[in-house]
Amino acid sequence: MSGNDPKERAMRDQLRAYLLGTLDDATRAEVDKRIWDEPEWATALGEERERLAVPDLRSHKRPSDGSTQKANTVFVPVFLSLAFVVVVLCFALLYSDVVPRLREAASKASAENNFKQWGIVFNIYASESKSERFPPAVEIDGLWVPDLRVLYPVYLNEASICICPNMDSENLQEALRAALEREPPDWDTAHRIAGRGLIYTGFAMTTNQEISDFGEQIQTVRSAPDEDLQVGKNTIYRLRSGVERFYLTAVGNPAATAIARSKIPILFENIFDRDHVHYPEGGYVLFMDGHIEFLTPDHDVYRSIQEPLARILRITTHGE
Repeated sequence: MSGNDPKERAMRDQLRAYLLGTLDDATRAEVDKRIWDEPEWATALGEERERLAVPDLRSHKRPSDGSTQKANTVFVPVFLSLAFVVVVLCFALLYSDVVPRLREAASKASAENNFKQWGIVFNIYASESKSERFPPAVEIDGLWVPDLRVLYPVYLNEASICICPNMDSENLQEALRAALEREPPDWDTAHRIAGRGLIYTGFAMTTNQEISDFGEQIQTVRSAPDEDLQVGKNTIYRLRSGVERFYLTAVGNPAATAIARSKIPILFENIFDRDHVHYPEGGYVLFMDGHIEFLTPDHDVYRSIQEPLARILRITTHGE
């Protein structure tokens, strides 16, 4: 059929309109039938589709003579519906994975901020105390925590930093607030709540030997928690400003002093409590120089600290 043939031009005009979706239902039904019945129309359809770059949305089934419902008019909304479902599922999967991670990150950031506040509390207390010592520790139910009796409310005016943000914090904060607001304050309850999230001995201990000596003299520590602990020729020092000088081999070396301060842990999250929000990932540790680390189980520093802390907990929990 010639390209100038009026019938061919009319056929191609209808096919272009068919592909563009501008035909009424009756005409579309007629064109659809002719495409299936007449090879000439099918061939011309392919040519027009290439010119227009329109995908084939026709049904693979031959329509009945009286049909006015076209396969392509049904396919498009079905395809869009399926695409919408896929998009919704993708967002749901993304949301379920990302949101918990964001919450976890926010929790860790809040816990780290609490430890920074503890560092400020310890240093302010030390600046005003005898021999610049850090606050003493108190033992409650086998756990060691900062003695709130000497800290609250003068140095520690926001007691919520005793509680990890995700450890049912609202109920615990309410219980802690109630214990501290009683007359007189219920110190035992306050210390028990603090002990759920914190470990603090008040002593500078960096080696297994020091931990072993501490355990051997635990009764002495209980009776005099604010004094240096003498074990034979060795001394376990109370935490105080400048305690790092006892760990130096070269006096007057600022770099060595800074390194020594960075290796003395002073406050830990209670990472051995299986109910702790960060268990078994690890926990935050506050060091003498003020820096904070989140130590994971596969971290060398965490492994070096884990054994001594576990020994302290076994000693104080089970007694001698």
